Amino acid sequence: MIYYKGWIETRTSSATQWEHHEHLEGEEDNEQPGLYFIDSGMCSGTDDLAQQMLDRFLTSVLHGYPDQPDVEVRAHAQIDEQTPAEPPALRLASSDSIAEARETLRLRSLAQELRSARTQMFTARSSLQKAVVTAHDQGLDRLTITTAAAPELSADQVAHLIDASVLFGEVRALVRSQPALAARTSVRDRGLLGVTVKLLWTNEDEEAEELRERGWNETIEEYDRQLARTLLTAARNDAEKLLALLSSQFEVLSQGDTPATPESMAPDALVYQSVAVRRAGQTDLKASAA
Repeated sequence: MIYYKGWIETRTSSATQWEHHEHLEGEEDNEQPGLYFIDSGMCSGTDDLAQQMLDRFLTSVLHGYPDQPDVEVRAHAQIDEQTPAEPPALRLASSDSIAEARETLRLRSLAQELRSARTQMFTARSSLQKAVVTAHDQGLDRLTITTAAAPELSADQVAHLIDASVLFGEVRALVRSQPALAARTSVRDRGLLGVTVKLLWTNEDEEAEELRERGWNETIEEYDRQLARTLLTAARNDAEKLLALLSSQFEVLSQGDTPATPESMAPDALVYQSVAVRRAGQTDLKASAA
């Protein structure tokens, strides 16, 4: 097996010497910054490696020269611990490949601007929803809140947000009335998406946790069928108790807005599903979340 190493050099129009580019994309853990190592199973020689380096790194290298259109880039490749078995190779990036790489950078920048704008919109909308609940909690009347939040939020959405916050407090208080269940139950206020409840694994289920880590994408039955049956029975028993508690005051629905069952909350020995909790007769909060 032959081992090769390569590196990239750059030169701006105002420079007289080539400079070693020390930060190759994806090589952060390299003990020798700016050097790329490969074996003969991944390239056909030094010339091939030099071209591979330009193909792989040219765009990221040019990212560091946004205001210098005349920068030159070249790749070196040689056998590691150089021997005369094969001469070193030097490959200069063509003007066309540099132009293509810069166009890729331009398009990436535009895409990133769009993603950032979308994130800003999501953040602003989330902040507005939180502000609605905070204003209500601190005594501001609904009419004033609805007027201030319009048109970004409709009157129905404002009402849903406020009710979800109140409902969250009521559900959490109900669950906490049963400490054994509360210790392994998660209650979430999801705003316009309503209130959800989910059973969780606890530290007491160490063996189950270990199995889940070992076979997250596999079935527990492959490891221990008896343990799987025991865990599933215990999970559905807990789900039955939690459902009975929640159903005493609220409507509890699984995915698809069907009445929740222990089987829907614990479909597998190591998997629990969330259920939606809402007041009897209440319209689906998801309908107003778009």
